[in-house]
Amino acid sequence: MRYLLAFACACIVLGSQDGGTYTISGTVTAGTSNKALRHVLVMITPTGTAGHPTSCVTGDDGRFSFAGLPAGKYSLSAQRPNSYWEGFRQTGNYSTAIVTGPGLDSTNIPFALAGRGSISGTVQDEENEQVRGAQVFLFHRGVFSGRVEAQVESVKNTDSSGGFHFGELRPGAYLIAVTGQPWYTQPAARKSSDPEFDVSYPITYYGGSTDADASTPILVEEGSSQTVEITLHAERSAHVDITAANGESDGPGWNVYAVGPNGTDVPVSPRFVPGADGRQMIAIAPGRYIFERSGKGRTTVDVRGDLAASALGSLPKTSISGKLSFEGPAPGTSARVSFVGPRRSLEPTLAQDGTFTLDGAAAGQYQVQLFGAAGYYVKSVSVGESAIAGGEVEVKAGATIHVSIVAAKGTTNIDGVAMRDGAPFAGAMVLLIPEDLGKTLLIRRDQSDSDGTFTLPEVAPGRYTLVAINDGGDLEYEQASVIAPYLKGGRTMLTPVTGDSRIKVNVLERRR
Repeated sequence: MRYLLAFACACIVLGSQDGGTYTISGTVTAGTSNKALRHVLVMITPTGTAGHPTSCVTGDDGRFSFAGLPAGKYSLSAQRPNSYWEGFRQTGNYSTAIVTGPGLDSTNIPFALAGRGSISGTVQDEENEQVRGAQVFLFHRGVFSGRVEAQVESVKNTDSSGGFHFGELRPGAYLIAVTGQPWYTQPAARKSSDPEFDVSYPITYYGGSTDADASTPILVEEGSSQTVEITLHAERSAHVDITAANGESDGPGWNVYAVGPNGTDVPVSPRFVPGADGRQMIAIAPGRYIFERSGKGRTTVDVRGDLAASALGSLPKTSISGKLSFEGPAPGTSARVSFVGPRRSLEPTLAQDGTFTLDGAAAGQYQVQLFGAAGYYVKSVSVGESAIAGGEVEVKAGATIHVSIVAAKGTTNIDGVAMRDGAPFAGAMVLLIPEDLGKTLLIRRDQSDSDGTFTLPEVAPGRYTLVAINDGGDLEYEQASVIAPYLKGGRTMLTPVTGDSRIKVNVLERRR
């Protein structure tokens, strides 16, 4: 049984079940300033076991200590007041665990928490009046999971004074997009007979551009507070006829998106207005939009004037049907598949016999991924009677295809040690890269722990190169041209690996 005593800056865990007990201790500091941080909540959690988290609060000197610990591996994280949890040496979703045991030093750990910043601003119109209720999208642009992306960090509405605030931001580059409607176009205020009120705001980025590729990035540094101003300019609305073929209104069935950074869908709230002869129209600022009709497809349209119903009424209906089957006994009812594209993923609902149907899929290239079936991997993918080299399915607009997916048991975990100058190295980014660099879903990643150890889970059979890189958190390793130079210094291997010994890999210097 384990008992916990909590102090202002120390915790003691009593009653270790083995003979030896160990201590994890250190100091929490602020970013690059090295200033000790008090009143920070620090937590350790045993990894791979059913053990419970243990926490304490740093004192005035920023110190923390967990004593009386059994030998093992512990995740270490910290949280400042009104902030987020942050793992030790965290890069993305990975952090370095602390290992206790004979001959291992787990004391005097320097735990530097990344400084946070903020972005505040106002949204106004061309008359310098505040725009209330506008939607403000904050994108974090950087390298995520080995590729450059602009991920939506947060979405907020402007307040009564047109203001907005995004706090607790990690250092990096951010983009801001704003959508909204002029207040005088709202049903309660608009004079329907006056064309002066038939205007809309186009999606607008910080810097004044309506094009995501031309938006101005906002650089947030540790402790910085950026203030920005965004002006929306109303434009004469274009009109898109969305009346169904049978003449009935079809407004609720449509979703409209602007094409955002890196192709991200940015929801737009258009106005639904009556047209001639009772037809249903969408009023929207001129621009490039994605029109999506639930279950019936999507299309990208340049809206520069009034469009007839035929522009959208003939959306190509794309359908994917198929079946997931297993070699040998099925792993249960939790298995599912996902078609992973560059911008979005599609996950069908599987029937009990493994069959599925996906209607309204977007055109593109998709890799097939298996979830909820521990120990199994996607062995083969076929479209019709033809096997797909590399397992990547091409979906064309308007196509109807049948996909056969066969899963087999045979994944393994790879345990190893990252080494540098003959000693274990902590904090290295460890990658297992498949021979076919296009099979990015087969890439496995981990970060070496305080004793240099790492585990790469659920590795499918095949030929790979094992690579360890120091300071690799922002490396675009999914790009073949970026990872290729490191492969020369890696370790080639076939999986499954025979033998119980841990695989050693030398840590390579990051190329800048």
